[in-house]
Amino acid sequence: MINKQMNNWKKIWNNRNVSELLEKNKGGHDDLLSELIKINGFDGGSGKSGITIEAWMNYISYIKNNLDIKDNDTLFEVGCGCGAVLYPFYITGHKVGGIDYSDKLIQQAEAIMPDAGLLYGEASEINDIKYDFVISNSIFFYFSNYDYSSIVINKMFEKARKGIAVLDVPDLRLKEQCENERRQQVDNYNEKYMGLDHLYYPKKWFLDFAEEKNCTVFTITQQNITGYGYNKYRFNCFIQK
Repeated sequence: MINKQMNNWKKIWNNRNVSELLEKNKGGHDDLLSELIKINGFDGGSGKSGITIEAWMNYISYIKNNLDIKDNDTLFEVGCGCGAVLYPFYITGHKVGGIDYSDKLIQQAEAIMPDAGLLYGEASEINDIKYDFVISNSIFFYFSNYDYSSIVINKMFEKARKGIAVLDVPDLRLKEQCENERRQQVDNYNEKYMGLDHLYYPKKWFLDFAEEKNCTVFTITQQNITGYGYNKYRFNCFIQK
């Protein structure tokens, strides 16, 4: 299932390194989380960092509330990167796991969360070990087509006991506006992002999936991370089993 576009993105991910502070774990939780947010790509996209620790923790609370995650629930993330989403759950006692296509990011996540269930592999290679909730964040737009996306979301659904969330999804209705803004923000955009296209989704794609699975508790919300420049172009999907 590996394709050229995913390999192109992998080169980008593998160039993201933890700082000496992170590797030696000298700082507290906030220092670590701040570093993880940047490594996972939430640095504003154009190099402008606008997402604070407070904004990120509000986002984590938003995820927790929309899925109704309890204190003893387990959480698995598809495309977990180095663990910016998982880490806040990990330090509050949740059992967490994840999979990512970048072996380098997985190694960094393992250094921070040594007893987490972390795997190196494609999103479509999710195993069948059950977790209460399975989520993905800023991952589905890396996929090359809807067929691959369908494989992944079905495996997420099968793996989850209680529910899934697909977060930070580019809205197909706003593709032209979003691409224009990205070009304005990034110098030499066409050169830098050649072969690194984003996949945009109609909300109906997720509505049809929920209907197919006979899920009556289904929510689509606008992305709302304070300081994140792509909020108006992205949405989030929460599906309870």
